[in-house]
Amino acid sequence: MNNIKFQTNLSHEKIYLVSHFLVVKTSSLGDIIHNFPAITDLRENFPQANIDWVVEENYSVLPSLHPNVSQTISVSLRRWRREFRLPETYREISTFLSALRRKKYDAIIDTQGLFKSALISRIARGPSFGLDRSSAREPVAYFYNKRLKVDKKNHAVDRNRSLTALSMGYQIKKKARFGLTLSKVNLAPVLDISKPYAILLPFSSRKDKSWSFQDWISTGNLLTALGLRCVLLVGNDSDYSTANQLVGKIQNSIVYPISPLDIVSSVLLHATLVLGVDTGLTHLAAALKRPTIGIFLATDPQKTGLYGSENIVNLGGVDETVALHDISKSLGKLVPEFT
Repeated sequence: MNNIKFQTNLSHEKIYLVSHFLVVKTSSLGDIIHNFPAITDLRENFPQANIDWVVEENYSVLPSLHPNVSQTISVSLRRWRREFRLPETYREISTFLSALRRKKYDAIIDTQGLFKSALISRIARGPSFGLDRSSAREPVAYFYNKRLKVDKKNHAVDRNRSLTALSMGYQIKKKARFGLTLSKVNLAPVLDISKPYAILLPFSSRKDKSWSFQDWISTGNLLTALGLRCVLLVGNDSDYSTANQLVGKIQNSIVYPISPLDIVSSVLLHATLVLGVDTGLTHLAAALKRPTIGIFLATDPQKTGLYGSENIVNLGGVDETVALHDISKSLGKLVPEFT
């Protein structure tokens, strides 16, 4: 274990023997993926530590993909806002608060920097660390015992790593490592993983991130002609219906059944290529070191793009366009055997 010395907002200096950490990063999928390298760093610097993670219920399987996460504490803020009048909601909140406060943590690190995460950090038992006023998106610095400055211009992965390192007093000496491991799961028989396939991820919760229908059709048929079967992944019934329209225009393509994240992760892991808009599953594919092309139309890939592998290509940017020839050029880099 390590002795960590830090200043709290109390009047005296304290020295903590760190053995139990709580990390708060509740959502969304891509943000959670970007937090994994900070977990890798943390455990490497404190090999005896237990690391717990507070996360939204819809993403509760994700922290378990990292072998250094000891316990996941599930919170349901999104659903509770919709169902706040139901008696069951208050029972669930009580259960969550009991789980959150069951342990006294040696350090609580909020890498999200929003009111919801800052409040959770405040309620949990132990000294809290978070972004200072100039670094956070929301004015939450008051909630933390220790406030730290992190450059807003950096990529999200670097920001998470920097905040965690500054909180715990160590230096970042290695490249980012996501450190994910997957358990074996049974995949739907509709997909033969022994044959090469490309995952297409056309859907995002934000319409301004979407690529055109025709662009997906043209790209899908290009991949099919190169010998890659196109498999579309979706997360809800509405997207499933739209994906079936695309399948009708892309030869030999399929829509994979809507599935839990652990199964979806395995589908990504076995893919020859992944191509998607700026959505969480595209970032997950990159974290799993799959050859991945990210299409960015409304966000800045310098801040939130695919990260950490030589097998990735970020295309586009805010108000930029991505064309079929950009995809073709990227294929030559990522899967030259199919070009």
